[in-house]
Amino acid sequence: MTTVINNQIQEIINKLVEIKPSIVVIDGEDGVGKTHVIAPLMANALDAHIFSIDNYLDNNKGGYVDFVDYEKLKQDISNVKDSKPVVLEGLMMLLVVKKLGMVADYFLYVGSISWVEEWLGDGGNYEKPLNNVISKIENNVNLISKLINSTAEWKMPKPREEIYQYTYNYKPFENAQAVLIV
Repeated sequence: MTTVINNQIQEIINKLVEIKPSIVVIDGEDGVGKTHVIAPLMANALDAHIFSIDNYLDNNKGGYVDFVDYEKLKQDISNVKDSKPVVLEGLMMLLVVKKLGMVADYFLYVGSISWVEEWLGDGGNYEKPLNNVISKIENNVNLISKLINSTAEWKMPKPREEIYQYTYNYKPFENAQAVLIV
C-alpha cells in the first residue's frame, strides 16, 4: 500500500513540476496528512510557500469556514515578496479559496478509502438527502454509545456537520485534478 501511495504522490509531484502552478490547493478530510506530509512534499518539489488554513482559524468558535481570518491570510500571502508558488492546505478548501477570491491552478483532494467510499460508492452519500446521511451516522453512533451508557445521546458536532455539508454541496472529489487515497 505504501508503494502505491508513494507512486501516486510522485505522479502528482511530476505533474505539478510540469505545469508549474502558482496556487496549489490541498483539501481533504482531517487527519490524513495534508499538513505534515502532503503539503511539505508538494511545496518542496515546487519551491513553494505553504499556508495552512488551521493557522488562521479561531478554534474556539465551533466551526471552520466562517472562523478563518481571511484578511490576515490574504495579507500573509500578499506579503510573499518572491514569485514562488503558494500551497494552501486545509479543510473545505473549495469554499475557503472562494472566500479568498482566489482560483487554484491545481486542486488536490486527499482522503481515506473509507471516507471516499462513503461518498462515491454504490448508494453513496451523494445519492441521498444530506439530512438522511447525518441522521444515519448519528443513529449508528448512538447504537454503539448506548451499549456503554444507556442514556447517552450523540449529536454530530457542528464542525463535523459543516464538513459533511461542504462535501455534499461542493463535491470536492469530482472537482479535483487528482484524488489521493491514503
